[in-house]
Amino acid sequence: YKAADLDSTTYTGSMVTLEFNSNGLVNKINLDTSTADRYLNNAKGIVASVTDKTLKLEGLDETFTWLPENKTEYRNFCMASTSWYKLKNEILADDALEVHVELQLSDTNKIERIDLRVKDAVGVLESYNSDKDTVRIRTESGNQFTFDVKGKPTVDFNDYTAKDLEDGKANGKIVRLRFGSDDRVDAIVKG
Repeated sequence: YKAADLDSTTYTGSMVTLEFNSNGLVNKINLDTSTADRYLNNAKGIVASVTDKTLKLEGLDETFTWLPENKTEYRNFCMASTSWYKLKNEILADDALEVHVELQLSDTNKIERIDLRVKDAVGVLESYNSDKDTVRIRTESGNQFTFDVKGKPTVDFNDYTAKDLEDGKANGKIVRLRFGSDDRVDAIVKG
C-alpha cells in the first residue's frame, strides 16, 4: 500500500501499526488488511428517507438496512451528544434538516457504522447562547435540536445582530442554520 491509498476513505476504521525513527517521527505505517477488507463497502450522500428498518440516500436505488442498535456505531459531528433514538427517529427523519452521512456496510448492505453531519437546518429560533456556543431551534415537525456554534456566527436576517439573538429578540422567528466545514453553525440567516 502507498500513502495515497491510506489517504482515501477506503481504509477508514482499519487497524494500523506505526513504526517510528530515532527522532520519534513516523517512518512507516503498516495496514492490517484483515480489517481493511471489512470497510470496502461504503456509501455516502444526503439522507432521502429513513424508517425503523431502512435508510435511503438521494440518487441511489439501493436501500440500506439497520443492524440492531447495539451493533451499529454512530458518530454525530454537529451536536454535543445524542441518543440512538434521537439520531434515527428525529435527526435523520426530519425534513427540515439536510443530513450528509457516510456509511460503512456489511457484505449484506447492513449499516455497521454511520457518521452524520447536518449541513443545513430550518426552524423556529428558540435560543442562542454565546457563552455555551449553542443555538436551539424547533422544526416544523416539532423536534428540538441544539447545535454547536462556531464563535460568533454570521447573522443575516431582518436586521438582527448576534446581540439581538443573545437577548432573545429574534426568538420565535424562522431561521436557517448553515454549517461550516468544522460541523458547527457558522451562519444564522432568514429561513
